[in-house]
Amino acid sequence: MKPTRIQLAVFAVIGLFVVALFCSVLANAWGYWQIYGTGGWCDEVYALQGMVASQRALRDFREGHLRLYRMGGENKVDRFTGTNDGPFEVWVPHFYPS
Repeated sequence: MKPTRIQLAVFAVIGLFVVALFCSVLANAWGYWQIYGTGGWCDEVYALQGMVASQRALRDFREGHLRLYRMGGENKVDRFTGTNDGPFEVWVPHFYPS
């Protein structure tokens, strides 16, 4: 029994949907890997933030400052809180939660 034109059209549409589904799954997997995979976006952000924090700490130490940074709400610039914790000055870093 030979398939009719309608049956061929239905098979073609189903085949297209299967191919589209497979491509979308692959695209989502690739995007997930780019963000969360080894060396992805998250790893880059954490590495850059660690580098910036290390450079700031080394610069402060070379200038003779011992600072502790504590989160303290929204700030436009780093500011000294006026308190000390032992030999360390307590500072609030700039932070924009929005």
